[in-house]
Amino acid sequence: MRLALGIEYDGSRFLGWQTQPGAGTVQDALQAALSAIAGREVKVTCAGRTDRGVHAIGQVVHFDPPVARPESAWVRGVNAVLPDSVAALWVRAVNDGFHARFSALSRSYRYVLLNRAVRPALAARHAGWFHRELDVDAMRRAAELLVGDAVPLAVALVALGLVGAVPLRGERHERVPGHRAEDRLDLRERAWPAPQQGRERGGGV
Repeated sequence: MRLALGIEYDGSRFLGWQTQPGAGTVQDALQAALSAIAGREVKVTCAGRTDRGVHAIGQVVHFDPPVARPESAWVRGVNAVLPDSVAALWVRAVNDGFHARFSALSRSYRYVLLNRAVRPALAARHAGWFHRELDVDAMRRAAELLVGDAVPLAVALVALGLVGAVPLRGERHERVPGHRAEDRLDLRERAWPAPQQGRERGGGV
């Protein structure tokens, strides 16, 4: 039996998604909570790993429960064990061929930049901040170059230190929206299944 689980989390207190020695990651917290409900060790696989400080509003993971539990146990029960910064949202039974990463149809990313003279308080952990006036026209022209294949963008993002690795899958990128106090850049990754993997459910971060 395989289950797909939707979660959200505030990544501010975590060292990223992927488990590591010493714990402190989202995966460590989630696996500990699932294992507590199952009474046995549970391992999960996610749709897309996130780095330190990155949040998720629609992360999808899959796991093979070692015991039968009602769906409410995998959501409300798990939430009772998880730290406040992580929450299970829903659970669905899927076939054994489902894979959170390889069955994903797309992944979406949002980069938020708060552009005002004074630093934020409420948005401090959820947005970048730049206090000087932005050249929005230049940003729009540059964004036009990001529409299409992801590889040139990925290389540029790595060079700027905005991401840690070059993605191996193609992406589509939306244009920079009109200038507001808060500007957002939305990126959507177009995912293809791995060899011999079928597309089933969409996964997102």
